[in-house]
Amino acid sequence: MQARAVEGFLKLDLKMTREALEASSPEERIAFFKDKLTQLNWLPAVLSLKQFKGIVAVYKANVCADYQPEAFSKLPHIVLMKGEDEQRYWELQKEPAWGGDRFSDLVSIHVIPGDHSSLLIKPHATLLAEKLKSCFAEIS
Repeated sequence: MQARAVEGFLKLDLKMTREALEASSPEERIAFFKDKLTQLNWLPAVLSLKQFKGIVAVYKANVCADYQPEAFSKLPHIVLMKGEDEQRYWELQKEPAWGGDRFSDLVSIHVIPGDHSSLLIKPHATLLAEKLKSCFAEIS
């Protein structure tokens, strides 16, 4: 995991230098990284190093995943909730529906303040919940 990519994604300054990281072992690096995120209140202090390593492993697996369904039926409707402050990491994010139109002919797009990391945190989570309620009300 590259510290600069994480800093950009989380919008945090981890104050980690390349020299400090290169001079340490892999075990020291991940502990250092966890400690930095904890100091910045991005991780709970009670999170163990073992748990953090699990989170990193899941992150790495997600980044490496290349989901390509072989055959599928199009869905009747997809609702896409995306943050207005999202970083554009993938080519699909240049498309308005972020690829959702490959899976449905009807994609409702809702743009909410915040980004991927903050959409589930107040006050953005409240607005997200309101948008989801209205979407569910429309189909009920």
